[in-house]
Amino acid sequence: SFLLQNVVAANGEVKFAGAAVIKGKIKKLGGFFNEIEVEGLTWIIGKGKGGVVKSFDKQTGQLLIYEVESMKSRITPHINGKNISFNVKIESEGRLSENWITSGNAFENKFLKRVEKNTEKEIKRLVKNVVEKMQEEYEADVVGFGNRLKMENPKVWEKVKKNWDQTF
Repeated sequence: SFLLQNVVAANGEVKFAGAAVIKGKIKKLGGFFNEIEVEGLTWIIGKGKGGVVKSFDKQTGQLLIYEVESMKSRITPHINGKNISFNVKIESEGRLSENWITSGNAFENKFLKRVEKNTEKEIKRLVKNVVEKMQEEYEADVVGFGNRLKMENPKVWEKVKKNWDQTF
């Protein structure tokens, strides 16, 4: 399965707006991911070139904006009997771009750790939501979990490749 960029026309302008899911086995449209879901996919793939993550401080409810300078990810398959699972390790470098919290000192490590935790929580939410949609709604692996399994555990891949999207 794979994604195609979704393009829409609005007010005489053309813009990218999410992505279409093409189911690999049947070569038909499976559905759509919106812009926010595509952000989650980008974090899983780890190939983003900038952007921002908006989150809210748990203590104050105020807006925090993390500006992404780089991101990378690593998908690692785990086999336990017939159960297949994946670990997605995501790393990012960036900076606190906007801070609307007046009660914190943006230069203190304690405050920056709090911002980091809030940003991490938001990225986990984006990733979890899009993985659930891939698995439950579309039954389509569009980010390459199967490819990682194929490279790291070819014997297991041979057993599941025929019905990978359903297994996924």
